[in-house]
Amino acid sequence: MALLLSSTSLESEEELNTIRFWLDSIELHAPEAKILLVGTRLDQVHDLDTINRLLKDRLRIVRRKQVVQNGNNKKWWFFPINNMDRSSLDHVQAIRDAASKAVENEAFVKQQVPLRWSYMLDQLDPGKSYFRLDEFQQLASSPKYGIASDEVVKDMLPFLHELGVVVHFGKSTSPILHSLVVTRPQWLLDNLSMVICDPMHMETILEKREDDGLPAELREDYDDWERKGEVTKRFMDWLWHGRETDYLVSLMEEMLLASRIGEDLFLVPSLLKDDHDVAAMAQNDYSHLCWFRFKFLPKGVFQRFICVFVRAYDGDEYTGATEINLNSALLFFDGAKALASVDYGDKVLDVRFKREDSAEVFQIVKILYDMFRRVNDDFMRGRLGMELVLSTNGKRDDETKNVLYSSLLQHRAKAKVPTLRKGEFVPIAQLNVFLGDTESATTITDRTFDVLVSYCWDEVEEGRDNKARVDSLVSRLRSQGLSVWQDTTNMQGDVQEAMIDGITDSKVFVVVATKKYVDKVNAGRTMNVHREFRFGVKQRPFVPVMFEPVMLDEDFRNQGTYSFFVMDELWVDMSTDDAMEANLGQLVTMVRSKIN
Repeated sequence: MALLLSSTSLESEEELNTIRFWLDSIELHAPEAKILLVGTRLDQVHDLDTINRLLKDRLRIVRRKQVVQNGNNKKWWFFPINNMDRSSLDHVQAIRDAASKAVENEAFVKQQVPLRWSYMLDQLDPGKSYFRLDEFQQLASSPKYGIASDEVVKDMLPFLHELGVVVHFGKSTSPILHSLVVTRPQWLLDNLSMVICDPMHMETILEKREDDGLPAELREDYDDWERKGEVTKRFMDWLWHGRETDYLVSLMEEMLLASRIGEDLFLVPSLLKDDHDVAAMAQNDYSHLCWFRFKFLPKGVFQRFICVFVRAYDGDEYTGATEINLNSALLFFDGAKALASVDYGDKVLDVRFKREDSAEVFQIVKILYDMFRRVNDDFMRGRLGMELVLSTNGKRDDETKNVLYSSLLQHRAKAKVPTLRKGEFVPIAQLNVFLGDTESATTITDRTFDVLVSYCWDEVEEGRDNKARVDSLVSRLRSQGLSVWQDTTNMQGDVQEAMIDGITDSKVFVVVATKKYVDKVNAGRTMNVHREFRFGVKQRPFVPVMFEPVMLDEDFRNQGTYSFFVMDELWVDMSTDDAMEANLGQLVTMVRSKIN
């Protein structure tokens, strides 16, 4: 509270921004949760009315429906407490009473829960932070607790995970994440904050390891972590004392906190610095402009987008990202360039294009839109309120020159398009760079297909016609009510562009794996199959289908690029016609689970 009343306006603003960040984050990830603002060090502060006014005027706290008001003290929007005085129990009791009253009518408070669940949690060793899933199930099913193994996975753990009492990820995530039950969630924060922290705390973390010190072979790893935001697995293993490194790394990848850029090397975008002047770079002939505007844009969204982008294009010499900074990045798409930068204050993300890349703008915008939609849908619960805006003059401040993309599609057959300013129009010719092929343009807002089937046309072993078998599989999937993208009927024009269209317009990527398919994936980027496979498994949830007997051989499957992405995934056996018939239901179930 003392810092809010600081005579230094900058210091006071920093404190307000910190509170604003946490309020926004809670509103995003837990919109139904109640929030109590507790102001500590009451012994150092006397002007509580000024603090309340700051919260109301600067943070507009009254509009935040989640914040609980302190009814005992002049209707303040915070609860002051003297944390240096143990006898100040009245302040503590006020917090307890307000918290109880705030949630007394919530459904989870009234929900009946088996007593054996809470009894088991109360009896767990408080010094133990996690259990193996099978260990947890075995303990739960012991005579002491009598909780069936199926009940643990289907009912108990999902309920406790939703409440935040434990952390356990379902089968839809990686097997590594599914295999662990974290009974002390603070353990996750303690470990992740050792890797994702500001420079001031990096040296502090090392000082805590004075017992063994930083090994000489990790000095370069430390420098890259501090300067470049690149972290090696062996460095994280050292930070975490070798405890559950695979789990923690998988969690960082799953939550888009880090992205793999090498076999054991990871980029952590939130560790990057703002080393470049984006405005100066934008002056360098980046003439075309579009931007994503958001109703809600908490810090960290751009960094998650960078993770998605790097994951999709890492290892592709023609497409990727360079000059990545904390809030900006120069992106490459088969040689064309796009400069992306975020402005959290205005809640926008600008994307600028060079004039000479005009022919590629539409396709790039489509890919970026799809990536941001993934971040919004999968990690922000669809609450960002995202809209794509197009500029006719390369500027963001003139509503008469800017058009919503949805309006462009709606009026693409007309001569003029309405602008952001009501009653104003611009000629559609001024927006041709964003329109591209009008038929394919309509797919930017709605994924058309449930499934894309990725396969190799070549004959497989024993002279079987692979194309005919894939056609049969596609027909069976369609008979189950699934819409399917297949290149025999959907690929037109430029093969690579059509490939990107198919994947971005589909919800699930089905890999029809044969020996020749795997060979082409492992052969490298010169093969279209390789590029399609890498883009598909990084952009979409995917299901591998073993389409010939040799693919049932674990030694053959576990090799090269194919193995790197597919090794831990559940797969479906359709290696013979009988297996296809028998396991069609399994494939349909897996596809539908990933759609939902």
